[in-house]
Amino acid sequence: MSAISRKHQISAVTLYSWKKVLISLDKSKSAPDEKAEIEKLKRENDALKKVVADLAVDSAILKDANEILKKKQVTPAWFRSPKK
Repeated sequence: MSAISRKHQISAVTLYSWKKVLISLDKSKSAPDEKAEIEKLKRENDALKKVVADLAVDSAILKDANEILKKKQVTPAWFRSPKK
């Protein structure tokens, strides 16, 4: 530290006080509140990924059903004429 203070013409006391402040700032960034918020966001992200996966499966099922109905050309019951 003394070599750094001489190189930049800063007193060692000032350098140590800056170091102390910077270390305390770094510790305050990783406060428990921030860690809890990160965990909450991770859980929310996982839940959203599950929702997207479910919607993708639903979409694939509906597309397959639509293709099957197009091939069979099924008409809805209410649209068909009654049998005589």
